[in-house]
Amino acid sequence: MWTGLPDLNALLLPVLTWATAAVATIAAIILVWSIYENWTQNPDRFSWFSALFKALGVGLVAVVASLI
Repeated sequence: MWTGLPDLNALLLPVLTWATAAVATIAAIILVWSIYENWTQNPDRFSWFSALFKALGVGLVAVVASLI
């Protein structure tokens, strides 16, 4: 019935690619900022395990956000 419509997948693929890259960039900025803030507030109590779990948490949120 609608033969003149463009391919929606071809139109949205660049937008979705850009949005996924934007989410990953924002997640990386938040992660670095959070780790730097913890490091500068109290370097004696800084934990690399805490930084690792923050990285995993931010990465999980970024993956879920990019899938939505």
